[in-house]
Amino acid sequence: MTVVAPFFVVSFCGCVVLFISVEAQIFGGIYLILSFGKTYKKTAMEKQELVQYWLDSSDYDFRAMMHLYEKGDCTWSLFIGHLVLEKLLKAYSVQNILSTPPFVHDLVRLADRGGLHLDEGQKDLLDAISTFNLRARYDDYKMEFQRKCTKEFTAKWLAIIEGFREWIKSRLMKLQENILIS
Repeated sequence: MTVVAPFFVVSFCGCVVLFISVEAQIFGGIYLILSFGKTYKKTAMEKQELVQYWLDSSDYDFRAMMHLYEKGDCTWSLFIGHLVLEKLLKAYSVQNILSTPPFVHDLVRLADRGGLHLDEGQKDLLDAISTFNLRARYDDYKMEFQRKCTKEFTAKWLAIIEGFREWIKSRLMKLQENILIS
């Protein structure tokens, strides 16, 4: 069975990027359509393969985030930065608690549902990064956000995103080590 997913295309710096957002439940099976053009049936995937998918996808997005920043596209760089952390939190959720990651984009909620404990400062930062998710925003919000996204503003937040990325990955590695020891 083929699953057709909602998607959108964004053009920047002469490049076209296709963003696919798919997590559709069909006849009891969850299908994930990966950015690599492959389709996997989750019920056939091993848990570790699903974790690895989210890690690989996050790493790919991290490179795209940095490329966008280097090319001066600060708004989309921060949007992709949100996706980097969202995918890492989904990997953590799958590894720690859930067989299917939550269908939410709020980073604090994802961390909470996945059992990743955050202090109040981390929650505040992730709440701010969650606002970089521009998919469902009105044009006036997007324009206001674009005005805020100077090189300096973006560099500050990319450093925070990169710090969170490393921290979440280290927590995930510890979690995986604990599972291997058990």
